[in-house]
Amino acid sequence: MDSTSVHWHGFIQPHNAGHDGVPGITQCPIPPGGTFTYKIRATRYGPTWYHSHFTLQYGQGALGPLMIHGPTVENWDIDLGQVLLTDYYRGSIYELWFQERTAPPLASDNGLINGQNMFNGGGTFSEFKFTPGKRHRLTIVNTSVDAHFKFSIDGHNFTVQGADFIPIHPYEQNVLNINIGKISTLLDGALISGQRYDIIIEANLDVDNYWMRAFPASGCSAVNNSDWIRAIVRYEGSDDSLPTSTNWTIPDQTCEDEEGLVPWVARDVGGLAYGDQANISIIKQNYEKFTMGGTSLQIDWDDPTLLLAEKADPSYPGSYNVLEVNGTDDTVSLHDLIGADTFCSGYTLSFNLLRLLRYPILSTCTVTIFSNSQRVQACSMKAFSTVQTLSTRFVEMS
Repeated sequence: MDSTSVHWHGFIQPHNAGHDGVPGITQCPIPPGGTFTYKIRATRYGPTWYHSHFTLQYGQGALGPLMIHGPTVENWDIDLGQVLLTDYYRGSIYELWFQERTAPPLASDNGLINGQNMFNGGGTFSEFKFTPGKRHRLTIVNTSVDAHFKFSIDGHNFTVQGADFIPIHPYEQNVLNINIGKISTLLDGALISGQRYDIIIEANLDVDNYWMRAFPASGCSAVNNSDWIRAIVRYEGSDDSLPTSTNWTIPDQTCEDEEGLVPWVARDVGGLAYGDQANISIIKQNYEKFTMGGTSLQIDWDDPTLLLAEKADPSYPGSYNVLEVNGTDDTVSLHDLIGADTFCSGYTLSFNLLRLLRYPILSTCTVTIFSNSQRVQACSMKAFSTVQTLSTRFVEMS
């Protein structure tokens, strides 16, 4: 049996790093049969999810949806909840990692919408009920290991009103690009990874059944059964037959995110506070891994960095790869700008230290600082969406 931990995706965790759920960094792993009570302060609202942060467990299904309710930009009538998009591997995720440790990711066997799909004649489609003339709210979450998706419902346009925890100026769309945090887009000066979208769909078509689809972006995602990652939208009054609807034309298969997003509440980011820089790169030594400053991270799960940091005169093993940076309490950590097209190129990037943004930033990155001395730590990860940092203190968001 494995140990485990739970990470609460998108929460910055001010003054609460011990509940961030990263084993070896903020806590010891929870042993089999053990318990740990997480206490999360909901300082922001919107759709998100939780997942194991221990080894590869979330790729085996240790995840779930989480919604923090709050006001929305658009009005709606019916909340149909969250729609989780997932690539699915039938074999052991650990065995698959061993096969691909020095190679590009292997193709997944299938994709799931809210944990369901058909495969080789078995299984079932998830279903969603639309009421004619009503506006329905759906929150789309990409929980995949590797797949970027292009989400749509045949024949239906929809209004996008939120990205991650950020209400945005609404806009119309019919195919939604939704990534897994690997690509960052520019949102009025802030880097946002659109892993979760809040959309409104009006049921204004004929009473019938329609396919909901999640096409993998073939430019960076390999999913077998790619044309059949589907669910069913049934209008009230329709029969129980399978849809015969026609999909929207997918404009391209590039691994992109939505562009031109504008926050509903504009806030001044302020100036940049430049400090030390550390090069981030991907190397192959028996397997692909990240390095920061030429060194990868190896930690002892039983001696988490946060525990070491609380000592009066903390010292860290060299393998922990803790870097000293020069800055003030206004200086926060490292932003991941590596794009999917650079994954196999050994791309090296310098991360600048940036002043805290006054609205939510990078849901895929825990952005934190120390209280007594500015130190940041990088984790070596297979997925290159995150540079994990550590804190005992955080500058409050206004």
